[in-house]
Amino acid sequence: CAANIVDKCSDYPVYDEDGSKVSTLNVYCGIGYGRCVGVHAGDDERKEYLLLGSPLKQVALCIDAASAGEVLVSPEAWEVME
Repeated sequence: CAANIVDKCSDYPVYDEDGSKVSTLNVYCGIGYGRCVGVHAGDDERKEYLLLGSPLKQVALCIDAASAGEVLVSPEAWEVME
């Protein structure tokens, strides 16, 4: 799934309203593994959904190290994939 996202969305051209190319967007992905907890926080005026857990730290470390067009996998996720 991550490889497909990177493949389809890397080097994505962005055009201005007049049709001139403004920029190129790139994508990179990180994959983590483990238990996560979802928490609803807020009131009637503002609500947030928070995800907590070690896989999020794993993903953050992966995306800090990734370059455009790459998919990096944490050691915990790689162990499960093997």
